[in-house]
Amino acid sequence: MTGAEQKITGRPTWAEIDLDALSHNFRLIRDRVGKEVKVLAAIKADAYGHGAVECARRLAAEGVDWFGVALPEEGIELREAGNTKPILCLGGFWKGQESACLQQRLTPVVYRLDMIQAFDRAAKDAGVVADVHLKVREYSPRRANDTFGRCRRTCSRGFYPATAQEFSSCSEEFSRARFLPDFHPRG
Repeated sequence: MTGAEQKITGRPTWAEIDLDALSHNFRLIRDRVGKEVKVLAAIKADAYGHGAVECARRLAAEGVDWFGVALPEEGIELREAGNTKPILCLGGFWKGQESACLQQRLTPVVYRLDMIQAFDRAAKDAGVVADVHLKVREYSPRRANDTFGRCRRTCSRGFYPATAQEFSSCSEEFSRARFLPDFHPRG
């Protein structure tokens, strides 16, 4: 074995995941924010290498309200492992994944009109009402109202800004507009 091969293969690296510590940390957060506040645990990318299914099981048992994943595939993995909590797909979905999101009860983040329209069509075809979260960087309250007003099978469960700076600038505008309560599915 060459010196370079030894350096690459000879790294004694491992990680130990302490699920008890994860539970403890979640309880600290829950105590801090209170039971009336919904808590989403981001477990995208295999819970950042910690094991998404195992972490999700523990956090679900502790009472987490939502899970956040990057991709629909990650949400499907959690569903196949028996997870029934709401799952938010932070990266949205790719064209052609709408039906899988609906079948697995995944809530995607939408940030383009074509995404909302495609999801709305898929929901209509499936005969269901679909939930989404709206990323507000691209949407003003007026534009969001116009968009959702044309969609009959999609309703927004919430919205979020892409950055903390955007939160301060757009949350006031969105709060003043009070448009979210007006998103009601039809059909």
